[in-house]
Amino acid sequence: MEHKMNLYEIDAAIMNLAESFVDEETGEITVDPAQLDALEMAKVQKITNICRYTRNLKAQIVANKEEAARFSTRASQLGKMSDGLKKLLIAVIPEGEKVKDELTDTVLVSWRKSSAVVIDDEEKVMELYPDCVKITKSLNKTALEDKLKTVGIDGVRIEDRQNIQIK
Repeated sequence: MEHKMNLYEIDAAIMNLAESFVDEETGEITVDPAQLDALEMAKVQKITNICRYTRNLKAQIVANKEEAARFSTRASQLGKMSDGLKKLLIAVIPEGEKVKDELTDTVLVSWRKSSAVVIDDEEKVMELYPDCVKITKSLNKTALEDKLKTVGIDGVRIEDRQNIQIK
């Protein structure tokens, strides 16, 4: 069961309305404003509860991101432990030798040939073999916005928006 962080108590009617329209795949809530209007409570009470619910969700986002960072750090540590143990096996098992746990039949260590590209001088290789260089392009929206202030650019526009703020 998922624990939900609650900074604020939310009216059950608002909570039920919002949660009954959650898309299970995306998490998006698609509530028709008419359904909100149909609730028997004052408009300011409805708005206050929605804002509090939003704050609760923001707190959950922060907590989940922090937990994800902890999990990522732990996964990195476990990866390093695993790599260290593989190095230990490399040191104690001669290349080409197979080792099998005959008793439980749960472990088989063997060697396989592989190859990898190793680049010793990246700058030199890029200069000599430009066809092997991967370049990623993306537009700089800040620079485009500055340029749009002085000249029109076909295919680019500045769109004024109203963004709701919850304080």
